[in-house]
Amino acid sequence: MDVSTIGTRNMLELAKQKNVEGFLFTSSSEVYGDPPDQYIPTPETYNGNVSISGPRACYDESKRVGETLCYINSNFFDKKTAIIRPFNVYGPGMSMNDYRIIPNITRSLVFNEELKIYDTGTQTRTYCYVSDAINGFLKVIIKDEKFGIYNIGTNEEITIAELAMMIGHHFGRLVEIIPSDLAEGGTSRRCPDLTKLIALGYQPRFSLRQGLRLVASWYDQHADQHLRLLNGREDGIK
Repeated sequence: MDVSTIGTRNMLELAKQKNVEGFLFTSSSEVYGDPPDQYIPTPETYNGNVSISGPRACYDESKRVGETLCYINSNFFDKKTAIIRPFNVYGPGMSMNDYRIIPNITRSLVFNEELKIYDTGTQTRTYCYVSDAINGFLKVIIKDEKFGIYNIGTNEEITIAELAMMIGHHFGRLVEIIPSDLAEGGTSRRCPDLTKLIALGYQPRFSLRQGLRLVASWYDQHADQHLRLLNGREDGIK
């Protein structure tokens, strides 16, 4: 919580002292909580439905407070401030102990671990390849406006189970999913409304299938390195 609240406040103060041209805050799609179906795809105007308690609340709520600090910075101090809300960015270079869904599934397949999926895997997400996400970030940065909030991602909605099958296909592996309890605070669907970002000229170039092919190739080349990391044999890893 300190990073997204105290840390953001300190950075905003530093930006004022240095008289920087603008400030970009990386928020999260988590600020929306679990939107009802009528808000899927989810527009930036949706205020969210987030719990103040539970194991995930510290992240969700601190991002929301960080956004409010950015709004205050823009509204009361007349500073150019922008907020981006990424939806599941992925790409080559992600560590297998990253704990996000794509490296989690990949690790299970590469090292023959049990693949546990929360609930039955019917919950949906969208996944944005890293270069597309950076393109979106840059579109927002160069936009000449005092204050703006933008979703970053794609509209290619897919279930967790389908994602696991797709990753398994790239590794030539059959995927056996072992259902487990749905994580407290988890969401059933998550998909961004990209109308505002598309108006800035944004258009994702990579489909999920194309992006996963690049990720799988990268993991194939670095599997031994990741095995050392996971076993704690790399310098600095405990």
